[in-house]
Amino acid sequence: MAQTPMEREAGEGLQPGKAIGAHWRAGSDAALVAFSGFDAGRPGRPAFHFRRATRHLPVTRLYVRDAFEAWFHDGLPGLGGDIVAATDGLMDMLAARGISRVVFLGVSSGGYAALAMGWLAGVTCVKAISPRTTLDAEKCRAWGDNRRPEAFARLHARAAAGPGSPPRSRDELFDLADVLAMPNAAGTRYDIYYDPENAIDHAHAENIAGLPHVRLEKVSGGGHLVGRRIMREPWFMARLERALAIIPS
Repeated sequence: MAQTPMEREAGEGLQPGKAIGAHWRAGSDAALVAFSGFDAGRPGRPAFHFRRATRHLPVTRLYVRDAFEAWFHDGLPGLGGDIVAATDGLMDMLAARGISRVVFLGVSSGGYAALAMGWLAGVTCVKAISPRTTLDAEKCRAWGDNRRPEAFARLHARAAAGPGSPPRSRDELFDLADVLAMPNAAGTRYDIYYDPENAIDHAHAENIAGLPHVRLEKVSGGGHLVGRRIMREPWFMARLERALAIIPS
């Protein structure tokens, strides 16, 4: 099978400095796609989040990070120039290898991507840890969420750009409260894990509370970095393995 531009770049393993790393599992029809937060790949940081904690899983695993710090609205190199095109490219690549069961996992900004792209793709399920659930400027301002102000300003400037000014942010996907209120045809399930003691993460979780197929789970201790604890928990790994059909539901 001919390799896509992404696969030629990432090869069969992970390379620091790359946006995507792929571990293909022959004979498996399931895949885990793990979306990193902004800190992945920075000096002294791992190239991708979740790699170590999930490397034992006997399924295809893709590790993805946002090379442009745009909450994936600038797309993924070799797959598409915006979040919608990148989602289509990612799913086409998996389908070409006979993969039919896909689970998205993400943390922080990667949690936003896992939710938004999971909704677009109609994946089996999404597991998002401490996710941002909106890029709406008014909501973020009201919650005191001023993280990544320069990237946030660039994102909104591109959303305001007219046609013919690529890359254009897909602002219809900015607020997941609106997006997830419309269940996709696949009935994707969205599991949200967060520390309620972190006020900003709590606000982002409550933003999508009560929506179809959304389940919130509070995990106290760790604040925004509660994912470090969650990924070491046997109960969470068992849920991930069930979602991937590694163990029976």
